[in-house]
Amino acid sequence: MEGTLLSTDQIEQRMLWRQAEISRLTAEHLADLEELDYRQVATGDGCRSLSEWAAGRLDLSLDTARWLVRTMRRTTDRPHLREALEAGVSFDRVQALSKIRDKIGLLEYLDVAGVERQAASHTPITVQDEQRSSDDRFLILQPSLDQSWWKRGEVWTG
Repeated sequence: MEGTLLSTDQIEQRMLWRQAEISRLTAEHLADLEELDYRQVATGDGCRSLSEWAAGRLDLSLDTARWLVRTMRRTTDRPHLREALEAGVSFDRVQALSKIRDKIGLLEYLDVAGVERQAASHTPITVQDEQRSSDDRFLILQPSLDQSWWKRGEVWTG
């Protein structure tokens, strides 16, 4: 095995270099995706959304395609995040930072989970979010076998 000839540090450095290369390629992906969005290829191909198009054409899960498209749209007018991605900052960090509207740097002192927490604390809850949360609740009534009583429960779909 090739890895046995390398020191642990060399293997770690190689992994870091590869991760930075993945980030650089993802930055190119976002730029291409932005151009395809401008050209409205998804609509031309009969897809309902760019995420659906990306999932089908790039062989991604719909969730991955959605994250890619959301991050592309959030960073369109924030070149410092695109430049960070091109410089090798991880996609997960850039994706989390893109949720924060204020320019607060790259938060290098935090891990990605910490950046996600910061993003959550900076995200305002809109009236539409509250309404959707209320609308997504359903009341469930479940009868017992002899229907002598009913069990009430609430299910959240959101």
